[in-house]
Amino acid sequence: MGISRGLPLLHPGLVSRIPESAPLNAVLQRSRRPLALSVVAAAGVYLLAIALADGSEVWERLRSLSPGAVAVLLALPTFGFAVRFVRWDVYLRALGHQLPRPRHARIYWAGFALTTTPGKVGENLRAVYLRGHGVPVAHSVGAFVAERLGDLVAMLFLSGLTFGLLERYSAAVAATSALTVALLVALRSPGLPDWLEGGGGTTLLARVRRMAGHGVAAARDLLGTRLLVAGVAIALLAWGAEALTFVLAARWIGVELPLGVGMGVFALGTLLGAVSMLPGGVGPTEAVMGGLLMLAGGTAAEATAATVLVRAVTLWWAVALGMVALVGLTGPEEPAR
Repeated sequence: MGISRGLPLLHPGLVSRIPESAPLNAVLQRSRRPLALSVVAAAGVYLLAIALADGSEVWERLRSLSPGAVAVLLALPTFGFAVRFVRWDVYLRALGHQLPRPRHARIYWAGFALTTTPGKVGENLRAVYLRGHGVPVAHSVGAFVAERLGDLVAMLFLSGLTFGLLERYSAAVAATSALTVALLVALRSPGLPDWLEGGGGTTLLARVRRMAGHGVAAARDLLGTRLLVAGVAIALLAWGAEALTFVLAARWIGVELPLGVGMGVFALGTLLGAVSMLPGGVGPTEAVMGGLLMLAGGTAAEATAATVLVRAVTLWWAVALGMVALVGLTGPEEPAR
């Protein structure tokens, strides 16, 4: 996976240089620029979309939501975030690490502060402080890779629910499915970690290659049948909660979507946004979601309002929760058990 150039401290090969006592806020300082750029880009995309639609109607649709509806739309993604931590905790326990759950959960959710980075690589922020609890960076990276693979499989499954609405994306979904299968096979290859770790040298590229080998080995340990099935099932539950959020938001805004199709629209938009490697998928994700909502019968204002709303309560709610978890978080407060 590519590592954003704006996130040097999150590069696995450089994590070991960060003092364990350094506050995560200091690490975040080095990541301020890409985070700020993603926020500015999102604001620009949303304002442009509102301007191109009927701005007054968009705001009217958003204001029509009751506080109870907003609470439900925030609660569903929050449930998904909690479920994802359960999966992460299971992965690390499978690798032999039992951490105090309250602190472990805070470290995990702090990673959401940088979830808008390309490929979510900023979430490797967790490795900085998990290392202080005796978790090797390679194990954190391996769990991260296993997470992303499980998410990909789940999103491919959900995106297939849109075939009844739009067939033009079927080739892209099929190609990504084939790539996922090939990647799973490669990661299970016994010789891949040895090949990655076999290169000598002390250059940054050589160190990163060896670290990748350790990470692949750790991820492979998490891709056995039992853990793979469990990981994908949890991913379906977590992403399904966010997809249900999209369906409810669309309906309450005024676009009636069948449950399956609506969940597929959310998954497809998220998947294509991730493939774009743009921060948070901002732009492509909104375009796909909004376009498919209009194809399903919504007006431009309804599609824009629903898309902006769902991105606010999913992606940007996750970033906000991550920032809260991040504030004041320092080195290990207690040893790993």
